[in-house]
Parts: sequence; C-alpha cells; structure tokens
Amino acid sequence: MKRYHDDALSGQGIIGSTRPIAIGVHPNPSRDRIQFSGLSTSARSFVLRDAMGRMALAAPLVQSPIDLSGIASGSYVIEVLDAHSARLGTARVMKE
Repeated sequence: MKRYHDDALSGQGIIGSTRPIAIGVHPNPSRDRIQFSGLSTSARSFVLRDAMGRMALAAPLVQSPIDLSGIASGSYVIEVLDAHSARLGTARVMKE
C-alpha cells in the first residue's frame, strides 16, 4: 500500500495570537453611550449581539463613544473584530 503525503498548505487561518484580548466597556450598565478600553491596534470593528445571538448593531471602530440609544434595553455581547473579521475578544454590556 502506498501512502501519499502532500506538504502543500492551503486554507485560511489566523496569524498571530488567537487568545482573546481583555476588553473594557464603560460605563456598564449604560443608558445611551459606551466606550471601549484595552483594545489592540488590530481592532477594526465591533458587533453587538442580543441574548438570542441576533445582531443589534455593527460598525467600524472609528467613532467614540458608541451610541446605543437606538437599541432596546437588555443584556448584550460585544465582539471586537480585526480587519479580517476574526474575533479578538468579547465583553458583556447592559443597556438600561
């Protein structure tokens, strides 16, 4: 029986550390605006998801603070993404 081994690499991957970064969200809970702290320089955008995993808000990280006045009160998870949409870290935030 012959075995074939191909050393070629293909596919997609994340270069660098895949450990999540610690993200601070202030104030938490918030009524209308939040700010991030502890973001890496590779952070480019964020996605805000409700408790059911539905996207409530997504935007590039160019504006500060982030306006939450258009979303309903509740518990949310913020995912911070890099330029390739790879998740860098997450944080919980409460919207009052």
